[in-house]
Amino acid sequence: MIQVKSLLRLSYIFLKVIMNLTRLYTKFFFSILCFLFLSVHVAAEDSNLQKFQTPKKIAILGDEMSLGRGAHPDFDPRTGSLLKSLDDPSANNLLEESYPNLLWPSYKEFSDSLTWVLRQFTLSLARLAIDFPKLSWGYRTALSLGVSGNDLILAAIPGGGVQSLKNQYDVVRKESSHGFRDTFFISLSGADLCALSPGQLMHPDHFYNNFLDFIDYVIREHKKTHSSERVQLVFLNYLGLTRIKSSDEMMKKEVFFKGEKESFTCRDILESREQFLSSNLRDGEVSLELFSLGKIFPEDPKVFCPTFFARERFIEGSLSFSSNFDKELRARETKTAKEDQLSHLAGLTRSYRDKIEQAITLRESDARNAGVSLFFVKSTEDIRFESSDLATNCVDLSSEGHKKVFENLNSFLKQH
Repeated sequence: MIQVKSLLRLSYIFLKVIMNLTRLYTKFFFSILCFLFLSVHVAAEDSNLQKFQTPKKIAILGDEMSLGRGAHPDFDPRTGSLLKSLDDPSANNLLEESYPNLLWPSYKEFSDSLTWVLRQFTLSLARLAIDFPKLSWGYRTALSLGVSGNDLILAAIPGGGVQSLKNQYDVVRKESSHGFRDTFFISLSGADLCALSPGQLMHPDHFYNNFLDFIDYVIREHKKTHSSERVQLVFLNYLGLTRIKSSDEMMKKEVFFKGEKESFTCRDILESREQFLSSNLRDGEVSLELFSLGKIFPEDPKVFCPTFFARERFIEGSLSFSSNFDKELRARETKTAKEDQLSHLAGLTRSYRDKIEQAITLRESDARNAGVSLFFVKSTEDIRFESSDLATNCVDLSSEGHKKVFENLNSFLKQH
């Protein structure tokens, strides 16, 4: 009898152990299922964050290229004909319903009163006469995404380099009347290659720090104000405009001014701007007042970007003493010095591209956790521009050039 009781007790203990183990394994199995479910869910969310979403409202940051400067095929960069275009309603219809919203530079760009007033004045004239946003790559991109001009903000500013991106972002963010921007396109095309002398050009490490600082700033500000919303930053790779602005092929491009048989090459326009102004004054095309205005508007590329358009200014110190007595030697050394300077600018462009990619890769995870998606359009560095892509001012992109940028960007967005 005792043996039977012991056997029953052992059986009971055994069954209890089995039941506990079963319960334990059930909990373990259930935990595994939950873990797998959550992993799949998080992965799905992560994948969704990496996918480009169709935007509702767009803002574009960058430099004058994003404004469509000089893009109109009938644009005439000579002062007399240029200012006449102010009376031409077909040149740039500011009253059209779907026209993009153009913002003014941030007060943080202020340096001194005179410079600020002059800058605002020339910017106002530029918007009326030489900027054609509806021909820009940004406007085309917005329309292709189903975003009208009313929901497109252009905060890009002339000469806007990497250091101005935070200020441009601030202007958009504080423009509450236009609503929250869920997508930003950022494009830099050469302002960082412009300085009063080669020694003042931005070092790649400095460029990197500024670019990284911009991304960090967006992440911080987004957390503060719209942490529940998702925002997309689409960075176009630094455009390779060193060739389009410097090659002999481009400089030989003939520009026919509207209503005239005479043509000029881009080299004529860039190197003889004073000649155009003087001839217009002499022929009665412009008054003395307009001639004076022509000294500052449109801006002379040799003045605002001497490192690119007036490289001969920095050559003298690199020439040998013998070149003072040998014209052929001087010509050869001058040509070599110009090529070296251009090679340096091309090298900076490549470095800037690398730094952009490094910064985006470094902050991709932090940005995603903050609800900010980063996209890098690396392929824009592969765009090959031709003479037809050069605007008639021989500095900016024509409508055809903007179309190439748009097509490259559009292809990227469709794949992402």
